[in-house]
Amino acid sequence: MNEKNIIRNLILVIFFLLIIYSLLRVGAGLDLSFGPYYKEK
Repeated sequence: MNEKNIIRNLILVIFFLLIIYSLLRVGAGLDLSFGPYYKEK
């Protein structure tokens, strides 16, 4: 039980950081980061 909780928390934190990172990239006007970059993989 506890390990599943830790893993879920890690996924949530990583997801949250990715959202903040992409927002900062867009806000800085560098590019739309994940859109085109993600589709090419």
